Amino acid sequence: MARGRRRRSPNMPSVGFLRGLLGRSGGSRGSEPTYFDIPPLGYLGVHGTLHHLPELVRIFRPGPEKVIVDVPAILIRDPRNRYDPNAVQVRVQDRLVGYIPAELAPEWSAYLAGVEAKGMTARATLHVWHRHAKYDEHARFYLNLRVEDAPPGRSRDEIRAERVAKRAAERERRAMERAEREEADAAQAEAWRAAGLCPGCGGPVEQSGGRGRPRIYCEVCHARRA
Repeated sequence: MARGRRRRSPNMPSVGFLRGLLGRSGGSRGSEPTYFDIPPLGYLGVHGTLHHLPELVRIFRPGPEKVIVDVPAILIRDPRNRYDPNAVQVRVQDRLVGYIPAELAPEWSAYLAGVEAKGMTARATLHVWHRHAKYDEHARFYLNLRVEDAPPGRSRDEIRAERVAKRAAERERRAMERAEREEADAAQAEAWRAAGLCPGCGGPVEQSGGRGRPRIYCEVCHARRA
């Protein structure tokens, strides 16, 4: 005797698919987040997709033919990331599929913090190119966010110039600190030497006689001092 099947509303599959595709931001069950849509300008490659290949295969189920599709993706800050507290996740159907490039993550993380402070979730268009292979682990995926290289209102050249200036200022600061330390160490060594102490550590020295010039030993660091 055949087992009867539960009848389902014809609208339920599409509703569930769209709900998963748009993702969730927590809250009460069934509640939908308020989205902040980022304009689809430019292309920004998504990094780390190879580490999330199983998730990509589950989402898109690539077939033998090449497929190019645009899907909505949400961008979420990942401050607990052990490698980079500025990391920004790219999620599709509430599944992690990659990250925004690390070099741009600080700017994007700061930008998304402002979006999240308004109680909204950033959403962008994800351009996906995929093709199946003989085995799922050989499937090929290329993901690009349809956003500019930098958050709205900024450019990659501007960000790069700021970083170059910061690195130059940091190098100059370290060089000045090193020069100050060397100068202070030289002055201290000279003062110790004038006081008859070891110029290396300031410890007492011991002079021993012998043929030729006398030898002076530091009792603290056990080094021979001329």
